[in-house]
Amino acid sequence: MPRRLARLRQRPANVSRSNDHDIRHFGFSFVRSPPAASISRFPADIPIITRRRSRNQTQKAKAVIVDYDQCGGRNNVAIELRQLRIFVTAAEELHFGRTAERLFLPQSVVSEQIKRLERSLGVVLFDRTRRSVQLSVAGAALLPHARRVLETEIAFEAAAASLNNKPTVLTLGVGRGYGRRLPAILQHLAHEGITLQTIPLTPAERTRQVEEGKIDAALLRGRVRTHAVETTHIWDEELVAAMPVTHPLAGRNTVSLEELAQSPVSLADRRTNPALHDLIEGALASRGLAGNAGIPFTTVEATFAQLATHPVAMWTPVFTGYEAEHSYAGIRTVRIDPPLTLPAFLITAKTLAQRDRNRLVEACRGS
Repeated sequence: MPRRLARLRQRPANVSRSNDHDIRHFGFSFVRSPPAASISRFPADIPIITRRRSRNQTQKAKAVIVDYDQCGGRNNVAIELRQLRIFVTAAEELHFGRTAERLFLPQSVVSEQIKRLERSLGVVLFDRTRRSVQLSVAGAALLPHARRVLETEIAFEAAAASLNNKPTVLTLGVGRGYGRRLPAILQHLAHEGITLQTIPLTPAERTRQVEEGKIDAALLRGRVRTHAVETTHIWDEELVAAMPVTHPLAGRNTVSLEELAQSPVSLADRRTNPALHDLIEGALASRGLAGNAGIPFTTVEATFAQLATHPVAMWTPVFTGYEAEHSYAGIRTVRIDPPLTLPAFLITAKTLAQRDRNRLVEACRGS
C-alpha cells in the first residue's frame, strides 16, 4: 500500500465503510465510526485517522480539531482567548467598528473572529442588521461566562507569578510633561512589588522599542499608528497656553484659539512630537485659521527663558499636569477655551503577561 495512504490507526474489520462519517480537516481525513455493540477493541465513536494529502501540505496545518462525543459527554471546542476578548468588547460596544478601534484591530479581523467563535460554539452571539448589532439571547447568556474565563486567565498568571520569587522589573518608555503622574505610577507599582524602570525616548523610539520587545511598555500621546502592540487609553491631557507676562493675553483667565492665532506659536519639531502638531494645526484649521511658527521648542526651561525675553510676543502649549507643578519667572499660563485635550495611551509589548499589563493600566489610570 502506498505510504501516503497508510492508516495511522487500523480500522476494525467489522465496521461498515458505508455507515462511516468522513470528516476532512487540515489535510487529514477523520473517519468517525458509529457506535457498534460488536466492537469491543475500540470505544464507540473514536475517530480513525488516515493521511490523504502530502506531507508538506500536512505540515502547514496549525491545528486539528476532533470531536470526541464521549469525552465528558460534550464536544471539544477550540476557542482562543483573543476571540473571547473580542466578543466581550463587541458586547460592550455593540458596534464592530468601535470594537476594532478599541482593540486596534482591522474591522475585518473582528468580524472574522466573531464568526469563528460562533462556528466553534454552534450558536449566534449577535443579531446583525445593516444598521445595528445587538447581543442575541445566546450571546447575553454566554457573556458573563466569557468574562469569567478572562478573569481566570489573569488569576492563573497571578498564581504562576506568585510561585516565582524573582522580583518583577518592567521597563517603561516616557517623554516629557507627565508631572506628578509618573511618580504616582511608580509608587503604585512599588506597593505591588514591581520595580518600574523609566527610559526617556522620543515617541517614535518608544513605539519602535515596544514593537521590538526591547522595552515592556511606553506612554504615548495622540493616535497610535501601529497594530504591533497592545494599546490602552488611560487618560486625556488638557493643554494650556504658556506665554510671557508681557503678552497682551497674559492677564486673561481664558483665551480662545482665534486670539492665540494672532501670535506665533513655539512647537517642537514635528518628527519629535507629531501628535501635538496634529492637535494644534487641526484645531486651528477647523476654525479656518493657520498658526504662525515661532521659535523652535527645545526644553521647557530653555523655551520659557526665550519666550520671557523675546521681543515678539509668542506662546507655547504645555500640559496642565506639568504646569501645575512648575512655575517660571516671567511666564504665565492661561486656559484655552474651548479646551484642547490630547488622549494618552499605554502601549505594551504583545509578549507582556496579561497580569503585568493590567497592573500597568491600573497604575496609570489611578495616577
